[in-house]
Amino acid sequence: YPDGIAALNQAWRAHYASFDEVKPFLPAQAPSERAWQEFLRWYRGSMTAYADFFLGTAREVFPDSDLYLCTGGDMAPEHGSDFSAQAQVAARHRAGVRITNEASSFPMNVRLTRMVDSAAQFYGAYVGHEPASTVTPTGMLGRIFNAVTCGARQLFFYDTPEVLVSKDGRYVPGESGDHLQRYRDWLKICQPRVETAIYYPNPYTRETKCDRQDFSDLVSQLRRFIDYDFVDDRLIHDGALRDKSILIVAGAEVIEAGTVARIEQWARDGGIVFVLDRRSTDWDGQTTAFDRLAGFNSQSDEAQGIAEVVVAQPQALPSIAALRDVNCARGYTGLQPDCEPLLVTRYDPKVEVAWRRKVGSGVVFAYYGPMDLKVYEQDWMVAHRLPLRFIRDCLATQVAAGTIKATPPTLNLSAEDVFKAQTDSGLWILNVAKESRTIEQGGVTIEVPARSIIRR
Repeated sequence: YPDGIAALNQAWRAHYASFDEVKPFLPAQAPSERAWQEFLRWYRGSMTAYADFFLGTAREVFPDSDLYLCTGGDMAPEHGSDFSAQAQVAARHRAGVRITNEASSFPMNVRLTRMVDSAAQFYGAYVGHEPASTVTPTGMLGRIFNAVTCGARQLFFYDTPEVLVSKDGRYVPGESGDHLQRYRDWLKICQPRVETAIYYPNPYTRETKCDRQDFSDLVSQLRRFIDYDFVDDRLIHDGALRDKSILIVAGAEVIEAGTVARIEQWARDGGIVFVLDRRSTDWDGQTTAFDRLAGFNSQSDEAQGIAEVVVAQPQALPSIAALRDVNCARGYTGLQPDCEPLLVTRYDPKVEVAWRRKVGSGVVFAYYGPMDLKVYEQDWMVAHRLPLRFIRDCLATQVAAGTIKATPPTLNLSAEDVFKAQTDSGLWILNVAKESRTIEQGGVTIEVPARSIIRR
């Protein structure tokens, strides 16, 4: 704040007498949401600045060597890590980022590594993958698929009995080793082709700590039927949506107003946006920018109470229309006139739970129904995995209508435990199930053997 303490006080809604009084604070002690977000930017930026110094110094000493910035976790603020900033810094020094958080579950593994992968691809850094611990043989198969199809240069694994087994005085491949040996000729750097992006929100706000597990569960399950990149505010501002057709914004309590403006312009240029679960505010607590995108206005009001859901247009949401006893706990009235209702309450059809609206050449789909993905004994209603059904149905209708710029080749709306990825070397298909699976691709039926990877 070069204009002085008065400018900071006005922006932060604070009352500091001088900059000497400004000290680090916990979320509950932050004077405003903007103060908290700018504190996080400084906190993470300090670690990024150190990474910049570290990589710059190492590059001076090792001008021609591969250099990796080793980072981990899931970008929780207390870690101080900012994956897109770290990838940007690594690219500046002709270096890479090695993410050390892999898991055995393939969908979860994608969720954990994809922020680094997406940012590195965009900024021009290279990537290495390392598991947080040992992984199962099926996990190793998924790791191979993930690393190759995201464009990674390095795949680290621990020397465990699953990889190498001592037998008769010599080492032979274990089950994980068999996967590595089987696909060793495919371990080459590819260029991924991904049309879908998911906005990676800051899971911590000043007043609440968003449940990272809810977001993690949702995006992990989304990978079961479409491949995606992650984008955050930095990537969006730098143009990472340019080659995307679909953007999913889920559970984002706070989004910088400038980011929302760029998303809206991208939608007007033909993008398809899904907003789920939150009426996001900007750093100053205002919903103006988000409302203009999602279809709210100053008269919009939230209605709460358990009510039965009615599908207003069954042809648009066939998998939800086929369900019985679908309930919700909230909806909205007083939306913008161009909002076309998709889900409403039986109690009052004016209470809309989901809708769509045209935005320039693009479409915005909004969903504020139940976000449950798992069934627990204490749940008060049946979890139909409605947000997944909503996105799947809407994507299918957009494909049928021809309003998506290009049908995502990784879209898989039928086969369980089968994952597709598109690269410059073709279509890759992973089956982690114990049985073979068949999928339809371009009018052709393809059989994928149990626990295998095939290429087309």
